[in-house]
Amino acid sequence: MNEISIHEAKKRLMGACPALYAYAVLDLNNYEGETENSYAYESHGAIIIKKWWSNSEYSWLICDVGNSDMIAAMKEPKEAFNNQKLSSTYFIGNIPENYDTNGKWVRLKFACTSGGKTYDDTAVRVLTEENREQMILLTTVPEDDSNMAKMTARGIKNDYDYARDCDIQMLGIFDGTTLAGAVSVADRWGELFHINNIFISRNYRGRKYATRLINTATGMHPGIIYTYDCNIDNFASIASAKSAGYILTGTFILYNG
Repeated sequence: MNEISIHEAKKRLMGACPALYAYAVLDLNNYEGETENSYAYESHGAIIIKKWWSNSEYSWLICDVGNSDMIAAMKEPKEAFNNQKLSSTYFIGNIPENYDTNGKWVRLKFACTSGGKTYDDTAVRVLTEENREQMILLTTVPEDDSNMAKMTARGIKNDYDYARDCDIQMLGIFDGTTLAGAVSVADRWGELFHINNIFISRNYRGRKYATRLINTATGMHPGIIYTYDCNIDNFASIASAKSAGYILTGTFILYNG
């Protein structure tokens, strides 16, 4: 296991898979320039990132960058980092069939570029503070709605509340004056954009509203890479991403320690 520079790690991750880079760069950028907070390594073709977590403890994640021997690469940091926690594992494309996810949280990553084209949809508008009451109504979901919907509603509301502080852009799709759904887009330091959360009111699901929101969001910055991720069993989100021209680029597993 060889230590490499943060710059080299970023370069290899972006070249291999922008969608995986979109997550890993958060760990690399957050601590870049500080000492003893974030490190990068190479092992059996994989990139390993060791990051400060909390209370002077570290965790680490491992990223496939193409033809990496992930099983062999995982052994070295487990020995070198002692009791430090494995936080996540990233694969280009699908998880190999012989890889045991052990019931962990598995998410899919997609990527797309607008190709220099904008997408016009008169029902989609930028959300501002004037839309707060409508956002509250949108995200007050019925008790019998799914747990996934409740979680996404909380996520889109949090993005709306902190958009200005977190470089998040908010778009809403309207049925007349009624806010039927919203999407949040996070700026990853101008290198790429990430679709954070998408939420559609139960009354408007099944009408391609999510796809229209994703299409409009992707057209805001022509030519730049956009990424999107969702749970492996969130079939509606997978369908929306594919309908908007996104392709599967990676899979990642989140661990609880």
